Amino acid sequence: MPLQVGFAAGRQARRAVERNRIRRLLRETYRLHQQPLLELFRPRPDALTLMILYRAQPSQARERIRRDLPEALHRLAMHLQETL
Repeated sequence: MPLQVGFAAGRQARRAVERNRIRRLLRETYRLHQQPLLELFRPRPDALTLMILYRAQPSQARERIRRDLPEALHRLAMHLQETL
């Protein structure tokens, strides 16, 4: 498996409902934008272990995750492409 990814909601999500909703949003957004990372690591014998942590206010999760996570994944893929 070329990628191992974990998701966490951070301390501000105190209720289980908030934590679960944030983790679902993180997983879904990651799933939609994982392709560049998969393409980088699919032919390699090693793996990338990635932990994605949401640390902002739970009430802003939907907007911020959908806006910021794709950009962060793109920047990570570009950086790894330059260094691998």
